[in-house]
Amino acid sequence: MSKTVLIVFAHPERESFNGKMLDTAVQALQDRGHEVLLSDLYAMKFSPCLSRHDIAGELYTYGCGVLGLRLRCQILSKNRE
Repeated sequence: MSKTVLIVFAHPERESFNGKMLDTAVQALQDRGHEVLLSDLYAMKFSPCLSRHDIAGELYTYGCGVLGLRLRCQILSKNRE
C-alpha cells in the first residue's frame, strides 16, 4: 500500500550531510512506491515569524484569545502548486 509522505527540510545548505540524508530518505521511499512531497523551507524563503500581515480578523486582549485568526500556510500552499 503506497502512501504520500511529506518531508519538511529546514537546512540552509542543500549539499550538507542533512541534504544527503534527505536524498537517501526520498529515494528509499520512492523505491518502495510512495509519493514524496518535499518542502524545502530555505528554498521557499519561509519565514517562521508571524507578522500582522499573516493575521486576518480581529485580535482581542491577552487572556481572551484570538478570534478570526487565519494564517497563510506557506508549506501546504507551496505543495499544492
